[in-house]
Amino acid sequence: MKTAVGPIFFLILAFVGSTSVLAAPAPPENDALALGRQLADTGDFQALLKTGAEVQIGELQRDTPGLSAADKEQVARIGRATMEAARARIVEKLGAVYARAFGLPDLKAMVAFFASPAGKAYAGRYATTLPELAKTLQGFDFKRETLRAVCSETRKACPAK
Repeated sequence: MKTAVGPIFFLILAFVGSTSVLAAPAPPENDALALGRQLADTGDFQALLKTGAEVQIGELQRDTPGLSAADKEQVARIGRATMEAARARIVEKLGAVYARAFGLPDLKAMVAFFASPAGKAYAGRYATTLPELAKTLQGFDFKRETLRAVCSETRKACPAK
C-alpha cells in the first residue's frame, strides 16, 4: 500500500539536499542555531523522516526480486544505517532553516513542547496520521468553493451558464 509519506519524504530530502534552494541568507545566531538543530532533531520532522525511511526500505524489499528473508533484513539494516548517516546532515540544514524562520522565544517554546509528553505523543503519531489526513482532504476544492462564495456574494467571477 502506498502512502502519502513517500512523495513528502522525497520532497523533503530534495529540499534538504539542494545547495541552491535559498539565496545565501545571513547566518543565524549561535543560540538560535543550537535550538533550531534541537528542534529538527526532536520535532515532527524526525517522525516523517523515520516513517519515510521505513516506507522506502519496505518498497526496496518488496520490489527487489530474489531477496531471501536474510537479504531483506540486510536491506533494512543498510537502509536504516544510510538514513542515520544522512540524519546529521539533514538536522544541520533544517536546524539552520528553523533558526532563520523563528525567533529565540518561539524556538525555546517549540523545543520545550516536543520534549513534553504531549509533544512526544504528537511527533510519534504525526507521520502515521498523514495518509488519513490526505484522505480527509480529497475532494476539497478551495478555489471552486471560494469562487462559488464570491459569485454568491458579489455576483462577480460567476461561471458561465
